[in-house]
Amino acid sequence: MDRWHVTDSSYAYKSPYGNLRIDTCRLSNDSVCEYGVSEYLDWVNIFALNEKNEIVMVKQYRHGAGDIFIELVAGSVEDGEAPEDTVIRELQEETGYVCISKPILLGKFHYNPARQNNVLHIFFCDNIRKKHDQNLDELEDIEVVHVPFNQIDKLIRDGVISQLSSVTAIELAKKHIVEVIL
Repeated sequence: MDRWHVTDSSYAYKSPYGNLRIDTCRLSNDSVCEYGVSEYLDWVNIFALNEKNEIVMVKQYRHGAGDIFIELVAGSVEDGEAPEDTVIRELQEETGYVCISKPILLGKFHYNPARQNNVLHIFFCDNIRKKHDQNLDELEDIEVVHVPFNQIDKLIRDGVISQLSSVTAIELAKKHIVEVIL
């Protein structure tokens, strides 16, 4: 199996939030196609557990789905920033919490490699403290939600937490917690 050979590339749309790139590609069987690729920044999801065994989550409106979601703290990796630094910055900005210990990387994943170029970095932080007020971006309206660890499975089953990247991170964090205990 061979990679596609890009013979031409142009942008149909560019914005601070993402770009739509159109590639003209030659396949290994000599077929030619135009293929749209959504370019997004890499981002992090943060499973943050406070001293009361509560998962620090956020509640916010997501325009793509047109609804309000409860999800893990997340954010885009800014140009030149290490994902670990994004964890520290986003946790403080969205919740006012700081991660006292070094964040633990649980995994890196391609969210939708058929159409997107970005990578999701999932981190675990269990030594966090509330030290600041939120410091939200202009377009953010975020409510901090504390979810008791023992209620998380029910909230996922009931569809209260339905964002796939949050559910994936929660499952990885639960596995990490069990491995640390054993």
